[in-house]
Amino acid sequence: MAEEHDAIVGESTFPLELYEHIMDHLWDDVRTLTACTLVCRAWVPTCRHHLFHTVTLNSVKDCARLNKLIEAGQSSSSAAVHYFRTLSIVYDDKVATEWVNDWVPRLLPHLDGVEHLKAVLYDWSQTFRDTRQVIYTFSSRITSLQLDASYFDHPNDFFALLVACPLLTALRLSGIHCRRDSGAPTQSLATRRIILTELHLKEVQSYFAYLLVHWLFAASADLTLNCLVWEDPMPVFGETVKVEARDTSVPLLTKVLQAIPYNCLRHLDLSFFNNYNLRALTNQAADVGQLDLSSFSQLETLAIYHRSVGDVEETYPCPWIPHVLSRLTSMRLCLLSFQFDLVPDAEENLVLDFLDWAHLDEVIASLCSTRQGVRVAFHFKDCWRGSYDVCEIVHLLAGRLPKLRGTSVSAVVLHQYPLGFDFLVGKMVYDVREALLL
Repeated sequence: MAEEHDAIVGESTFPLELYEHIMDHLWDDVRTLTACTLVCRAWVPTCRHHLFHTVTLNSVKDCARLNKLIEAGQSSSSAAVHYFRTLSIVYDDKVATEWVNDWVPRLLPHLDGVEHLKAVLYDWSQTFRDTRQVIYTFSSRITSLQLDASYFDHPNDFFALLVACPLLTALRLSGIHCRRDSGAPTQSLATRRIILTELHLKEVQSYFAYLLVHWLFAASADLTLNCLVWEDPMPVFGETVKVEARDTSVPLLTKVLQAIPYNCLRHLDLSFFNNYNLRALTNQAADVGQLDLSSFSQLETLAIYHRSVGDVEETYPCPWIPHVLSRLTSMRLCLLSFQFDLVPDAEENLVLDFLDWAHLDEVIASLCSTRQGVRVAFHFKDCWRGSYDVCEIVHLLAGRLPKLRGTSVSAVVLHQYPLGFDFLVGKMVYDVREALLL
């Protein structure tokens, strides 16, 4: 059918603009788009941008498949590779590393439309040196960079990558480490002004977080962030004193928040461990206002995760949560999300005494009384036994949040519990149950 259609009409009969106009009506109808690609080859170039805009390189097979696609489209200006926008390079440490350095440097120069790069390369400085050099050149078109599980010998290796991305606006970092005795980064690397609108820091070594924040400020970075995801950096053994001694005046989070223009921040996600950092925040919040969000008048979503480490006896209270909420001024607020780790006591009873629920209840009810359509979510992560039911959690919360229940606010309770360890993906698998707080 496709051959007969092409013989009668011809692929060049209809301009690509017509296809794009039709795509405007079908962009979210995957089934229809797939059917169109099967009926007529002329649909393939335009459909690929909408259906296959992401390419993932996770093995030799992935690279060979992409290489064949590149070779097939070298003679066509509408080749599929020009429609790729997101490139994901994921190295699995269970297999050999040769494929990364063998294939990636050959493939990257052909992907001229890629704007978003995600890389999971553990030893960035040594094992993947060839790939790193190609990425430095390729990255001039990158607007969004995500690095996961990456290790750098020297911070200059990381900051050189930032400088090599002149169009970068979104930076997402997770599981980033660098050698602690590598020395300070070279400030001369900052040859241009860094402009970021989105910053994610999760599972980042505290020493690296310190270097990143201070390098950004030394480079006069423009932190016009509309989205900030900040997970309290966990110190590694022997690192606590080193970092605290360098920056005792103002915590890193405060420095970042103070640099964000008041009318920019829309989404804020904060995650704190109940270790020394949390206790320091609790003691200093009233004095230096380091968690004062009152200036962010456009804030729409606020997520707070209070993470537990160790047994319930080590869980510290967090009075700063109601304190932070009570100072919110944004009338655009539409979502408040709280996440807590469930840690039972010796008798395996649920312990919720880490928070002043009466104060939280009063603050949330007050916020919602002057704002329409605010949604509230309480997410409880059961990391240990998974023997609790979401209805039991709802019952415990209901008695602690009477004022919130008396409003018309949509409040939901989510219970995340472990199903077991999946050895294929190498991590715990969780299920989530949801119930309304009535």
